[in-house]
Parts: sequence; C-alpha cells; structure tokens
Amino acid sequence: GAQEAFRGVVDLIDLKALLESGITLESALVDAARKDRGVDAATLAWLLDDLVIGPEARLPEGIDPLDLDRFRAELVRRLRNIALPREGSSA
Repeated sequence: GAQEAFRGVVDLIDLKALLESGITLESALVDAARKDRGVDAATLAWLLDDLVIGPEARLPEGIDPLDLDRFRAELVRRLRNIALPREGSSA
C-alpha cells in the first residue's frame, strides 16, 4: 500500500531532488500512482504531515534538517491544495 511505498525521509529527499530538477509535483504524483495505486495527493499529505524531522535528524551529508522540514511543510500544503482544490487557488 501507499504507506509501505512511502519510506519517509528517504523518499522525501528523493522527491525534493526530483522537483528541484524540474519535474512538476503533478508529474511526480502521476508516476507514483502508476507504481502504487494507493498513492495520491491526500495520502501523501497525510503521511508527510506525520513525518517528524527534528534538527538532530541524521540525514545524508549536505541535507539540512531544517531546510528539509520546511520543504516537507510546504509540500503538505501543496498536496492538500491538489487533493482539495479551492476555487480561485492554485497548487
């Protein structure tokens, strides 16, 4: 299921790199859904919202825990906008 497919911090780091390379969030979601039918914007927002990345988190070299947590929080907001679009707003 989606929870097993989402490996937490490792997948978050991978997703950050994908988005920074120019892939759109919507494209990444389509790709993820192709690999695991349980993956959608609402599920990922829920999983990411529960993910805790503290300042003491042990991450690969060059990854700042606070920067990654800011990215996580912004990604949750964007995913919620995709899952539950409001009139007049964009993701």
